[in-house]
Amino acid sequence: MNQFPRTGDTLYGFEVLETGEIHMLGARTALWKHRKSGAHLLLIQNADINRSFTVAYRTPVTDSKGKPHILEHSCLNGSGLFPDPNLFFRIAHGTYNTYINALTADHYTAYPMASLSDEQLLALVDYYMDGTLDPQLLRDERVFMREAWRKEMEDEQSPLVLTGTVLNEMKGSLTLEAAGERAGLNALFPGASLDCVAGGDPEQIADLTWKELCDYHRRWYRPSNSLILLYGKTDYPRYLEKLDRDFLGTRDCETAVLPSRIGRIEPGFPRVRCSFPVEAGSETQGRSFVQYAFAVPEGQTPDEEIHLQILASVLAHEASPFGQRMRDLLPGATPDVLYQFTRAGSAMLFQAEHVDEGDEETFRQAVDQAIGEIREHGLDPELVEAVVSEKRFTHLLLSEADDLGVSVSVALASRWANGRTLDIFDRMDRVLSEMNDAESFRKAACDALASCHRRSLALAVPAPGESEKRELAVKQALEAEKKSMTRQQIRRLVRRTREFSAWSAEEADAAQWQRFRVLRPDNLPEEVMSCPVHEDVVENTRFIDAESATSGLIYNRMMLPISGIDPQDLGYLTIHCLLAGSLPTRSMTREEVATKITHLLNAFSLRDGCTILKDKTPYFHTTVQWINLEGESEAARRLAWEILFETDYTVDGTLLSMLGNLKSRTRASAEDAPYRVLMTRAMAVENPKFRYRLPGKGPGFYEFLTRVLRQARETPEAFTAKMRGIVGRLRTRNGLVAMRAGDRRSLESDTQALRAFVAALPNPPAAPLDFSGIALPKHREGLKMESKVAYNLLFAPLEKLGLRDDGALRPLKLWLTAAYLTPKLRQAHGAYDIICEFDEDGILLISYRDPEIRETFRIYEEMGAWMRGQNIEPEALRDYILSAYSDLAQPSGPLTLALNDAVGVLDGDDAQKRLREMREVKAFTPERIRRYAEAFDRLSKVGVRSTAASAAAIDENRDLYDAILCPFGKEEARPEDS
Repeated sequence: MNQFPRTGDTLYGFEVLETGEIHMLGARTALWKHRKSGAHLLLIQNADINRSFTVAYRTPVTDSKGKPHILEHSCLNGSGLFPDPNLFFRIAHGTYNTYINALTADHYTAYPMASLSDEQLLALVDYYMDGTLDPQLLRDERVFMREAWRKEMEDEQSPLVLTGTVLNEMKGSLTLEAAGERAGLNALFPGASLDCVAGGDPEQIADLTWKELCDYHRRWYRPSNSLILLYGKTDYPRYLEKLDRDFLGTRDCETAVLPSRIGRIEPGFPRVRCSFPVEAGSETQGRSFVQYAFAVPEGQTPDEEIHLQILASVLAHEASPFGQRMRDLLPGATPDVLYQFTRAGSAMLFQAEHVDEGDEETFRQAVDQAIGEIREHGLDPELVEAVVSEKRFTHLLLSEADDLGVSVSVALASRWANGRTLDIFDRMDRVLSEMNDAESFRKAACDALASCHRRSLALAVPAPGESEKRELAVKQALEAEKKSMTRQQIRRLVRRTREFSAWSAEEADAAQWQRFRVLRPDNLPEEVMSCPVHEDVVENTRFIDAESATSGLIYNRMMLPISGIDPQDLGYLTIHCLLAGSLPTRSMTREEVATKITHLLNAFSLRDGCTILKDKTPYFHTTVQWINLEGESEAARRLAWEILFETDYTVDGTLLSMLGNLKSRTRASAEDAPYRVLMTRAMAVENPKFRYRLPGKGPGFYEFLTRVLRQARETPEAFTAKMRGIVGRLRTRNGLVAMRAGDRRSLESDTQALRAFVAALPNPPAAPLDFSGIALPKHREGLKMESKVAYNLLFAPLEKLGLRDDGALRPLKLWLTAAYLTPKLRQAHGAYDIICEFDEDGILLISYRDPEIRETFRIYEEMGAWMRGQNIEPEALRDYILSAYSDLAQPSGPLTLALNDAVGVLDGDDAQKRLREMREVKAFTPERIRRYAEAFDRLSKVGVRSTAASAAAIDENRDLYDAILCPFGKEEARPEDS
């Protein structure tokens, strides 16, 4: 590793302004400034071989046309050095990278990437730097048309349509909650345009012009308005040399003048109400959102801002004065508290989902009363200690994060763009270590909130039928426009549409692509990290320990078998998994449970699941897991026992409200991510591993909760008895698996508490689950859901396709995605993304935020024929092999690695399997592709296919489905079935 620079050192036009450390990452930092261009670079150097490079720009938002977001997409569509607009996905799926993407926030746009190789990362730097500083967008309007918006017509009889990648993405991403938050912030800071949508409002994106976007780029994408972050075990002088020689050394420092911050905030208390379009018939009860915002006084020091961030976490806790008042006044709501930076100022945001119109004044009272109580009586020291302990845990576990360098770099880029200091990690660590009482939080609450002279109250409510009205208005406008067009204009647009589709579907230029081919698969190291694992079987219980390099922490996972439960009652088990820990137990109040979880059980979760064991049999279980400090094992396990087996399900107003809230959240979750509903239902058709999810997930669980709520209201004793019976089924050590990860000393200190926990469980005979009574979804199914775009699924298990679980599926997925699915679905037809999963469960394809239905299934059906028609040389596959290999080789955090090795004892996914997969990845050949083509022919014939889309879109394509389901209504039979 190179000698680390000192303040004042200069290298390749860069000067070190300051140096520092991030102790928890084992990293030293150096902040450089490029003298000529004005660019800043933060070097974060440690021993992590998963290196990352990020370039970020401040990109202020002043309207909702989506300029920052569209530009984020467009900068990856070629550049002066690499004019090919189709190169990005070839790079993403065909280089030795572990991460490559871009993201847009309200105040910055970042372009992060990571690789296990310095050589590969250096090559990718060329693409990101040239793409952001000199994008092909400035020369070719077609880039704008593809990523922003365009009008198309397939033939003269086809309708005129409006499409575009960002346009379609944003149709599926705007939410009522985000609209309410923006409206409230804009009222809090008038004149700051905080109600603008950085990603773009679909109703305004088509108002954006190519010239506007190019002008926006020229103004903000300047080196002097950028921060570059280089992380990991890098040969950093080579990066500095490349940046100076190829990108920065010829550019003068041109200051990008940011919009001035809003001046003095006048006292006031504005109240706003906004409506959000939803489809006719949508449920409105419990679907509104309220936000009570406080403008935090200017002049907070960095340490004071950390106090306010932690204060927000304390206030959000259900045991806080605010949490308790919400339980009493609005028990069905889901509250939260955030401390948020904006370009106009800082704000403390009290929010609640799942409220009704008219609840906003009650919500405001709950907040004001809580602040008054804190001002007068302070905060519970035990609660503060618990939240601070949780924050310390989070920092101790920072090294467990996936794509650590990317996560750290993006977090620092956000702070930089907001004008905050970059020493947040060590500063947070120091502030947390110095906290030993609750008085500082009482003072923060009083200074920042109790005396605040400007607040806002915002309510966002659903507007049923407005979604169809807006869609109809767009459709009618397009129809009118087509009618006004001459025959010549129509023919010209049809020709242009076909030319555009052909341009979008072109293969990446081989000469340009060659610049990124810096490694070969045959010399990649076959290294698989693993930990010592020890297994002990006592009677019918398996104890599995994996030794980790992390000291002082114990990662616990206990898998309790689901034995003898009627599958029709699995919904009750899901209720237990979702509510246990938020209810009182037989010996503790709800507040005591919540506080102790925060203090003792970090990352606590309780969920049901299924693991396919080595012998291919399904093991159905409920998993409880947490991380605790060495020395706190006995207290942690006592608390886990209390939550698992002693939760009190006596029906009262609070429990009824929580069940109602659970029902609302289930529907909202399904409508926010329809593809998950499709996956659960489709995979359950073929695989018992997923069949158990039908009663306890998505629409099935929503219907179940409707019945359970009635039961709890009408016969509360029956509900309580049923819950106790379900929980009682979990109390068994027959088939229990107890896993732990930690260093040897920590595991030894915990062993007595673990054995005592297991010994206290009874050992009844096991009973299997029988799923024969559960109705399975149809093979071809349309789901009518609240969505302005479609999600189209095709799935089949490997055995039906004549395939086996093979490492070669990994590069196959990357090749198909880059060479076929992305050009066809995204670039030519405007779908935002394609979800592909090729693994032991089967072949799964889902188009994501897709404007098409019928055309997408046609593209799926033609995959096999297309594959057979490809004349592929072995050399052409090496890039996908490299990319797939990097996924397998990417290191994980030490605790995560150890726990994964423990799980491998059960399911066989161990170091030897990973090593075999690495070799199978390397052995991927064109001959394998030709054999796979037959499997993809079968996929379109025997696979499960389904769509989630609006009612109108499903009705237009009724002939594609055997059944049409209204997931939150009733199933419709096809006309010929009635």
